[in-house]
Amino acid sequence: MAKKIFPSRRQCETYGADEIECQEKHRGCGKTLPKAEFSIKKYGTKGFKRNRICNACQKRKSNVRNYRTNKRRRIKARLDHPERYMARCIAANLMRKGIIVKENCLICDCYEVEKHHPDYDYPEIVMFLCREHHTDLHLNRLDEEAMEKVEAKVEEIFAHV
Repeated sequence: MAKKIFPSRRQCETYGADEIECQEKHRGCGKTLPKAEFSIKKYGTKGFKRNRICNACQKRKSNVRNYRTNKRRRIKARLDHPERYMARCIAANLMRKGIIVKENCLICDCYEVEKHHPDYDYPEIVMFLCREHHTDLHLNRLDEEAMEKVEAKVEEIFAHV
């Protein structure tokens, strides 16, 4: 039996026909596209070969896989913490009705913000923080000045409740 020789990356780029047909099985485009539309992947330790699925189909396939994984994670989080889910839904509905008005970040005055619930028992009470400060707050990495601002806001909010 003859030993199969796999090309180097440079040989793989120049070897073969100028156009290739997409071989995606499920909902494949089946189009004949230029070689540039197909990525080159490493074939073990033996060499390189061109992917048989075009880049567009490959991207669509990975997006579907990521969506399904994230959907499972969201469902699990909703079942594990129903009070958080309900607080988020209520706050979103109140924002849609205009009762809660979106504000800039409490700490840095950034306009791209996320809602933070200091207490899930009061879903109508939210603070707006940018992603960086919201993450830092949950991981207890905020500096003293920022933490004082957050604590002052929480005291101010709960003084009215």
